[in-house]
Order: sequence, then C-alpha cells, then structure tokens
Amino acid sequence: MHQVVRERLEDLLAGSLEADSVAELHLAACEECRQQVEAFRSNALLIRSLRYSQEIAPAPGFYARVMDRIEARRSASVWNALLDPAFAWRLAVGSLAALLLIGSFIFMREAQPPEPAVTVIAVQEHPPDLGSDPLRDRDTVLVTLATYRE
Repeated sequence: MHQVVRERLEDLLAGSLEADSVAELHLAACEECRQQVEAFRSNALLIRSLRYSQEIAPAPGFYARVMDRIEARRSASVWNALLDPAFAWRLAVGSLAALLLIGSFIFMREAQPPEPAVTVIAVQEHPPDLGSDPLRDRDTVLVTLATYRE
C-alpha cells in the first residue's frame, strides 16, 4: 500500500473523503491499493456484523463483587502496615523512646569525669641548663621517663 493511501486509510474506510481527493485519485489509478482497501472494508463489515444488537449491562452488584475480590486477593505488604494509623502512632512513640534512651546514654557517658591518668614523677637530678633549649629539654624528659624505676 502506498503512502498516500496509508495516511488517509481511516477516512477511506469511513467514507468521509471527497471524490476529488488525492487518495481517491490514487485508488482509481492503483489496482493494488484498491484491492487492499476493499479487503479492509469487507473485514470491517464482518466485524460490525458480530456486534450484539442490544446493550448488555452487568448484573446489580457486579462492580461491588469485583472490588471485594480485588481487595481480598491483594497481597499483604509490609508497607501497608505503615498506613495503619495505630501502627504509625506506635512506631513514632517507639522511635522517640529509643532516641531518648540513646541520647541519655550518650549524655551520661560524656558527663562522667575522665578517669585519672597515672602520673609518673621522676626525681632525678637534671642538668643545670634545663629550660634553655626546648629540643634538648624534650629529649631529657623522654630519657627520664624511659629510664624511671621505682
């Protein structure tokens, strides 16, 4: 089927195109396109003949029964529990209690006085010029601490 007919196929099947349109002129000249459009028209007539003559309405309560079945088959999800107001309230209170417990533990842990450090006092004679050179003083203190014995 050529592009001219393909673009206007719906209008051709509905019969809403004018006799002088480009698609009608193409159909008059092209046998292949004319045969395909006629095949489409015959199929459309067959499909219309299968249509039921009266409108069928569902029985009363049909929609309610369908919705009940859908709700019954809905799988229970963990996330559905969060939508329950009672559970959400309990979750909020439990979270707040846990936060207070952890916060008080941290506060009490930091509020305790630090444990006293062991202080080693070495009594040795120090050189007479102690305090004049900071690097030498540092080495002197380190040697004193390293060689200390009770």
